[in-house]
Amino acid sequence: AGHNSGCEALIHAMKDIFNEAETEAVLLVDAENAFNAVNRKVFLHNIDIICPPLAKFVHNCYSLPSRLFVIGGTEIKSSEGTTQGDPVSMAVYAIAIIPLILMLIDVSLPVKSGAYADDLVAAGLLQNLRDWWSHLLKLGPKFGYNPQATKSRIIVKKEHQEKAKQIFKDTNINITSEGKRHLGASIGTEKFKDDYVNKLINTWITEIKLLSNIAKSEPQAAYSCFVTGYRNKITYYMRTIPNIGRHLVKLDEVIATEFIPTITNGIRCNEIERYLLSLPTKLGGLAIPIFSEVSETEYSNSQRITNELRQDIINQQRIISAEGKNKSSTTKKKIINEKNTRNIQRLKDVKSQMGDQQNKLNDFNKEEGASIWLTTLPLKEEGYTLSKQEFWDLLKVRYGWFL
Repeated sequence: AGHNSGCEALIHAMKDIFNEAETEAVLLVDAENAFNAVNRKVFLHNIDIICPPLAKFVHNCYSLPSRLFVIGGTEIKSSEGTTQGDPVSMAVYAIAIIPLILMLIDVSLPVKSGAYADDLVAAGLLQNLRDWWSHLLKLGPKFGYNPQATKSRIIVKKEHQEKAKQIFKDTNINITSEGKRHLGASIGTEKFKDDYVNKLINTWITEIKLLSNIAKSEPQAAYSCFVTGYRNKITYYMRTIPNIGRHLVKLDEVIATEFIPTITNGIRCNEIERYLLSLPTKLGGLAIPIFSEVSETEYSNSQRITNELRQDIINQQRIISAEGKNKSSTTKKKIINEKNTRNIQRLKDVKSQMGDQQNKLNDFNKEEGASIWLTTLPLKEEGYTLSKQEFWDLLKVRYGWFL
């Protein structure tokens, strides 16, 4: 279903933990240049034990220093960290800090913690978090993980703010009772969430307007950019931040009044056509979602898919059970089937309000291969690009806008 289960599970789990009555604060840790600083000698040793299937490949890639070339002919040999652009660098880094995470769990402090890449997060009572931070400062550098106090944050419940200032007064960690961005989502008060989401949406509106400007001369490229990449960014936020549908209305309006008219050469859709365009291309649509209408479903589905992993994080399980993975996989399949059922029902509702000519066109558009020109990336070297007039004409034929 396209979900980043690990990241989404950690976000949902930490929000749940923060909302527990016994939790006083959440500590978000920022590390200095983490991917480039991770101890290569340590992870080459540990990977043999933690992940033998990947070990030989990683040893071949990282046993010798990486050669870095500087303009002018100078060569630098990099002996630490993972290599930027390496497809396995994320996996290698995750394996490299697993021992650190387990050691932090083994200190037997009543703190609930988790990590996604170099982003460590812990929640609990303030004094316990202070002790956990001290252990991290002691253990982290051995693995090349160097916490930065000035870039780390403590989100504390308002009634404990003064207590937090006293306990962490010698650390230089920033303390807030409002909230903070974490892995793209927000943890904290409802006001902070609303302010954060509004800033995001204002940025998205600016970007959609820019994309609309590009679409005036390159409508196929702009459309492909939106459906293959840009919409997925917005979907991620919908899956990790609840109750944002009302904020997304103004984004949907810009898409309907500016983006769609520029990729269709001035066609302004009526309400029925807009619903049709929100459907997948295989059902005759353009896969341009109405974000405000699907946001709550996306958030609910994210919670359903990550439920098992989320509970493992909350309960601080060291090993994810196979049963939990199977349940998550089954849930994903159910969600895909539910989504397909909803789309088919929506198409039926739309078709009931369309004329005979539009219904016939929709039947043609649903035939196998009829929409491949929309789903194919516009690669010039492969001859897959269309001129703007060709793209506009194909859309007009597809939806009967030439009549």
